[in-house]
Amino acid sequence: MNAIVIILLRLFALKNFYIAVNVVVGIFLGGSRSGLNIYLSTVAFYLIAGIGIWILAPWIAGIVVKGLDMSFQTSSITLCDLHRLVFVGVGLYLIGISIGQTFNIVHQIVFERMARVQISNSINDVNRFFQYAAELAVGFIAVLQSRRLSERLCGVKRQA
Repeated sequence: MNAIVIILLRLFALKNFYIAVNVVVGIFLGGSRSGLNIYLSTVAFYLIAGIGIWILAPWIAGIVVKGLDMSFQTSSITLCDLHRLVFVGVGLYLIGISIGQTFNIVHQIVFERMARVQISNSINDVNRFFQYAAELAVGFIAVLQSRRLSERLCGVKRQA
């Protein structure tokens, strides 16, 4: 159990590194240098958080699993169960990172239409909306179809 928590924490740390790299690439490809200090502080925050989580993952995992009953039998867990767990975990992760942004962009577009003002670049908003909506849809599909997908990976034939 400890190893699973460490892996999940380190995946979260890698996500922080990914965000930092995206911000740096956006700074250099975006061409705009206004607010550069804010962007660089964001990069520094994500890098420090990622490094801290990576280094402290074993210690945090020890705290998380402390007092858990480790006497359960793992012989009843099959490969299909593990596949299903991964599909549900990845699906919930995708839903979690995209649902807020999706509704935020929808709210912004609706607000602009109702107020008849142009706050931001509509093409950018539509592109971002479809990016987050696609992540949201894939997340829901992974969660809702986790059983079917895991059975397919394991080669289990469904009873009709």
